[in-house]
Amino acid sequence: GELASTAWLAEFFRRVLGIRMVLYVHGEEITTRFDAGSFGSRRVAHLRSADAVVAVSRFTEKALIEQGVAAERICLIENGVDTTRFSPGPDDAAFRAKYGLIGKRLVVAVGRLVARKGFDKTIGGWARVHAAHPDAHLVVIGDGPLRAELEAAALAVSESDSITLVGAVSDADLLAAYRSASLFVMPNRTMPDGDTEGFGLVFVEAMAASLPCLALQATAPAEIVVDRQTGRLVPAGDAAALEAALFDLLSDPAG
Repeated sequence: GELASTAWLAEFFRRVLGIRMVLYVHGEEITTRFDAGSFGSRRVAHLRSADAVVAVSRFTEKALIEQGVAAERICLIENGVDTTRFSPGPDDAAFRAKYGLIGKRLVVAVGRLVARKGFDKTIGGWARVHAAHPDAHLVVIGDGPLRAELEAAALAVSESDSITLVGAVSDADLLAAYRSASLFVMPNRTMPDGDTEGFGLVFVEAMAASLPCLALQATAPAEIVVDRQTGRLVPAGDAAALEAALFDLLSDPAG
């Protein structure tokens, strides 16, 4: 389950004891480029020597084939979600009161605060979206190395205090956020070093709570979101299209 740090151990037992080796991969661990001499020099060898490789998305499956893994040894098992936990429910007044969100129409983004999640793009275009929808409020859930940078960006564009970064939250508050929101957005991007989203479990969680979702085309989350049925897909790098989709979904969530 961890190609970067434990594949060598699984391969050792495979060779010494004859135990079969199955690798489970998400995406970024095979698409991200590594410097010469690092793990990257062994990554392909581990993948090709495995008895089977589980891919969590068609995006990841394609990346594995491009790495030289035989298609017949790849098993596609897409991530699922616990629908007994993530399900539609009532708007949560306690959650809203806790974070000062009473009376707001919530747009929720969830994930680790790293560049590939695209939170900066959502925040960067939020002022124009909020001008058209003054009751809308962007709630970013998660923590990570870009938190201070994103907080500064939020202050710069949100004169009316319409963006809240709440950090990491409890499981109960995460579910409350999904149930209290009108829309989920996370415009994942592929980074210059190849780092990318291999699936996007948060989209499935949000959809299980009946939220329309906004994602980028040509990324793994585009396998989850069906354009104009369960949300919107917009071209990568098109800030105007992202803003337009946010505006349209806030104007008509069913559209």
